[in-house]
Amino acid sequence: MSTLVYRRDIDGLRAVAVIAVVLFHFGVPGFTGGFVGVDVFFVISGYLITSIIWNQRQAGQFSFVDFWARRARRILPALFAMIVAVLAVGWFLLAPKDYEELGRSVRYQVMFVSNILFMRQDGYFDVASDLKPLLHTWSLAVEEQFYIVFPLLLTLLSSRLKHWRLALFGVLLLSFGLSVWAVAHHPEKAFFLLPMRAWELLAGAMLAVAPKSAWRLKHVAAEWLSLLGMVLILLAVFGYDKATPFPGVAALLPVLGVVLLILANGHRDTWVGQFLSSRIMVGLGLISYSWYLWHWPVFVFSSYASVGEPSAVESAGLILLTLLLGYLSWKFVE
Repeated sequence: MSTLVYRRDIDGLRAVAVIAVVLFHFGVPGFTGGFVGVDVFFVISGYLITSIIWNQRQAGQFSFVDFWARRARRILPALFAMIVAVLAVGWFLLAPKDYEELGRSVRYQVMFVSNILFMRQDGYFDVASDLKPLLHTWSLAVEEQFYIVFPLLLTLLSSRLKHWRLALFGVLLLSFGLSVWAVAHHPEKAFFLLPMRAWELLAGAMLAVAPKSAWRLKHVAAEWLSLLGMVLILLAVFGYDKATPFPGVAALLPVLGVVLLILANGHRDTWVGQFLSSRIMVGLGLISYSWYLWHWPVFVFSSYASVGEPSAVESAGLILLTLLLGYLSWKFVE
């Protein structure tokens, strides 16, 4: 079966994404825009998933059922393990009303629509959201919905239209336009719903199906594009905050940053690519999914049980705990 060439730098990008998200959620100074790590994940997912689908279609080996089954095997075991643990801890820690709400979150996530539930409730950055142990599953729901719809869309466009890449780019522009409009008029929908987030995944998808000529970069160009890509991501991580209208136009920084990094390091060994491919970055990238799953419940339960704000030492200990749980989940469940 057609396989995708493994790229260490993309695992390193995952590490950048998860570090940004975790440190933002734990309130580490400076990482005020760390929530854009989710957008980094979206672009990476769009690129990798589309690469798999397209390579297998080219080889005449693609199967919708096999694709969806592989996605389920990749995502669900670690997710369900985390949910079971959260339900167990919540039974002893949460008030009855809060536990009932947790059960509701579980039901919605099992149906891959927790993003819709959270969209109808308090905003992502509201204080009340800090007491929702499964709030972070909204991004998983968005990806799961994309995995269901996108293979059908890609197959339909590529089999019926001569200029299907242009049509796919048109879908991206439509989604981006919806995102910009919704940020101004319905910010909760802009943040949580697939139609306004799809353009980020499609940015990676367009890169995956781009003609090979698009990857032919001279070494100097690759070095500069790679550096620019990392700068764009870091500008968002350290420059944005909870008051930044998001996603919309603001999401262009991390999205374009990831696109440039994947493109520049595709066939050239750049300095930034070497950093992303380092052992520690790849190691963190490998456990990034499980780390993401576990970091938020630990933060919520610690906040729920605490009287005041945690000290710097306590926060560092909690972050290390989430990293350990993420590693154990990756090692024994994923």
